[in-house]
Amino acid sequence: MYVNRFNRKRGFDYRRPGMYFVTINLHRHRRLFGRVVNGHMQLNELGHIAATCWQAIPQHFAHVRIDAWVIMPSHVHGILEIIPTDATRFSRTPTTRKIIPAANAAGALGTIVGSYKSAVARQINLSTRCPYKPLWHRSFHDRIIRNPQHLWNTRRYIRNNPKAWEHCHQPPARSS
Repeated sequence: MYVNRFNRKRGFDYRRPGMYFVTINLHRHRRLFGRVVNGHMQLNELGHIAATCWQAIPQHFAHVRIDAWVIMPSHVHGILEIIPTDATRFSRTPTTRKIIPAANAAGALGTIVGSYKSAVARQINLSTRCPYKPLWHRSFHDRIIRNPQHLWNTRRYIRNNPKAWEHCHQPPARSS
């Protein structure tokens, strides 16, 4: 039986200024965005679409900056920074249960990621004329970046992800 789980930190307002590490997986971990060769990601056409849409996030959400990011064969890692605006300076109170959870409210992290996923899916469907349905895994993973050391470690993780991919995703050695 499928259980619908709440992936976000309960009671946290994801509209709050701060830095967030997100991982967005392709459905069934399909490897659609390219391949890793010698520790470097080589994007294919679909990977370039994903990269272009990621870089365009601040054009659609003026209160968001992108930090370190990487498009991998089956997922995207990135750090998004929600910067203070007049509207966010006064929303420091914990969220309560509302009809629209704060995690999905306008300008919140969930809305930003959902918009990104939609844009990539739309562009890929137009480009290939053969829609991947569904393209993305249903949700996404996030971590709230707590301090400068956590930010540094996360940036290093993102930067080294292609090198780690080759080590973790090699087919098993054949025994004689």
